[in-house]
Amino acid sequence: MSRFPDQFVWGAATAAYQVEGAAYSGGRGLSIWDVFCKTPGKVFNGHNGDTACDQYNRYKEDIAIMKELGIKAYRLSISWPRIIPNGVGQVNEEGIANYDRLVDELLENGIEPYVTLFHWDFPYELYKLGGWLNRDVAEWFGEYTKIVVKRLGDRVKYWMTQNEPLCYIYYGHYEGSMAPGLKLSWKETLQIAHNSMRAHGNSVMAIRSASKLPNIVGCASNGRYASPYSDRAEDVEAAQQYMFGTNIPDKFTVSMLHEPIIFGHYPQSMWDTHGAHMPEIEDGDLEMMCQPMDFLGINIYAVLTSEVTSIGPCWITLNGRRVIPCVWG
Repeated sequence: MSRFPDQFVWGAATAAYQVEGAAYSGGRGLSIWDVFCKTPGKVFNGHNGDTACDQYNRYKEDIAIMKELGIKAYRLSISWPRIIPNGVGQVNEEGIANYDRLVDELLENGIEPYVTLFHWDFPYELYKLGGWLNRDVAEWFGEYTKIVVKRLGDRVKYWMTQNEPLCYIYYGHYEGSMAPGLKLSWKETLQIAHNSMRAHGNSVMAIRSASKLPNIVGCASNGRYASPYSDRAEDVEAAQQYMFGTNIPDKFTVSMLHEPIIFGHYPQSMWDTHGAHMPEIEDGDLEMMCQPMDFLGINIYAVLTSEVTSIGPCWITLNGRRVIPCVWG
C-alpha cells in the first residue's frame, strides 16, 4: 500500500470571516464581506459571518478538537480590518492580541500555525478609496503585513500572502457573485489582478524583512485543472490549454497570475489575446511582484478529464458523460 511521505503535513484550514465571528467586537472594522452579506439579494437567506463558528471566543475548544483529531497544522487567516480597522493607520491592539492568543494556544497543543494574511475580507474603508483598483493597495498591504509579522513572526514560520486571488478578482470584481459584488470592465479586472500581484510581492518582501524566525513564504492559489484522458498528444494539449491557456477573452487561468509572480512577465499569449485590456504597467511593477517564494500552494476542488473527440475538446465527468465544461475555479 502506498504511504504518504513522512514530511507530509496533515492539517486543516479556515478563513477568518468564515469562522471568527465577533464581527463587531474587539475594535474590528468593517470588511467588504460584512457589507456584501447585508446587501439584500446577495447571499442566500441573508446569511453572514457575524457569529459564524465563534472561533474568536471559542478558540480553545476548537484547538482541543484539532488536537483530538491528530491535526498537526492549522492554516488560519488574519482579518485585516481586525488588525487595522480603517485598513491603514491606527493599529487595534485588542485585535492583534486575539492572534497572539490563537498562535500560542496552537503551539502549546503541538499544532503548527500556517498564517494567511489575506483571505478576501478587504477593509471596507480602503474599498471606498478604490480598493484593489488603487495602486496604493500594494503599499497598504505591505504595511499591514509588517505589523502582523513583527508581532507574530517570533512564533510563526509559515506564511501565505493571499488565498485564491483568482476568486476575489474575478468573482468579486467582474462576475459579481462575491464581495464586493462589482461587475467591472475586463480591463479594470486585469488592472486589479496586476495590483493584487504587486501587493503579493510587497508582502513577501515585508515578511522577509520583519520575521524573527527563518520564514517559509508562499501563496495559496487555485484555478481550472484538467488531466488528459490518454497520453495522446491532443488530449495532453487539451488539458494544458484548459489549465494554462490565456487565449479565452474573459476567463482567468493559473498562468495569468502565476507567470508574473514566478517569472516576472505576462505570457505572450495573454498580450496577443487581451492586448487592449492589459493593465497599465509602471516601471518596477514586475520586479515588485516577482519575489522569490519558497512554495506555491494550490487549492484543488476538482480535476476534469480532457479528451479530444470528433466534436472537439470535451471534458469527462466522473460518470463518464462527455460534456463541454462550465465550472467555477
